[in-house]
Amino acid sequence: MLCICLSTSWMSCEKADQTQTQSSTQTVQLSPRTVLTECSECPIGCCCCGIEGVSPSTGFTVQICGLCEGDYHCGPYMASSPCSNFSGLGKHITFYPGHFKEIFCVEPGATIRLYNPSPNATIYFRFSCTYDQTGTSFTNVSLMPTEEKYFHSDGECIVEGPC
Repeated sequence: MLCICLSTSWMSCEKADQTQTQSSTQTVQLSPRTVLTECSECPIGCCCCGIEGVSPSTGFTVQICGLCEGDYHCGPYMASSPCSNFSGLGKHITFYPGHFKEIFCVEPGATIRLYNPSPNATIYFRFSCTYDQTGTSFTNVSLMPTEEKYFHSDGECIVEGPC
């Protein structure tokens, strides 16, 4: 009888532990990540992308969705071919005098959304997803107020688009 009581008690504890583990994995909190400063900080298998402001005298913010790592969930977005519809992780990158370069990471073949949240300023920047390679070629982008553009990287991290 004692064995049965102990066995039941042990199984109850085990089941409670499993329930607690399951419920804690269902809630995923994203916390703002630190600014990446080197391509080696990208997760393995992700493309290292660099974005640079073209107008260094003024500050601006660009929102990017479709990243390997981000500060929040974004999407779903409907992009035209050859880009694909997607949801993902995103972040805001803010440029200001003295800070006009930043690194972000995308998966090869991923679609990314670039968005200008400003209601009245056109922004100019360039980016590349082969940022860690010598002689990388950049894609120049201008976004009018509240405009969005979609791009994708091919399987070799070469940026194509806008879509």
